[in-house]
Amino acid sequence: MSNDENEYTFKPVNAQAIKALKSLPEWVQAAFVHALDSVFYGVDPGMSIAHLTVIGPGVVELRINGRPAYRCVYRSKAPGQVDLLHAFVKTCQGPDKKNMATTASRYKLL
Repeated sequence: MSNDENEYTFKPVNAQAIKALKSLPEWVQAAFVHALDSVFYGVDPGMSIAHLTVIGPGVVELRINGRPAYRCVYRSKAPGQVDLLHAFVKTCQGPDKKNMATTASRYKLL
């Protein structure tokens, strides 16, 4: 993946959001980018999701389960508008409070 943010259909909320996505393994990045592209065009992302209404309306977590598990959180108000909030490796069971706090603070930037 290049460093040009304009290559994506989605919009990172800040530079740290895209940096977090790029820190993941390439196959995970590719899966999340494909899912975000699908959401942009109004199509089902094709992977496990969770609605994070506790953070805000339209906030969704994409899930790749395993050991480790990977997460990508975005907000979409309508097809054609997808904001990348955060991406991370999930290593604990249950809610990941630190990463959810990061996601919530980035949501406030919108």
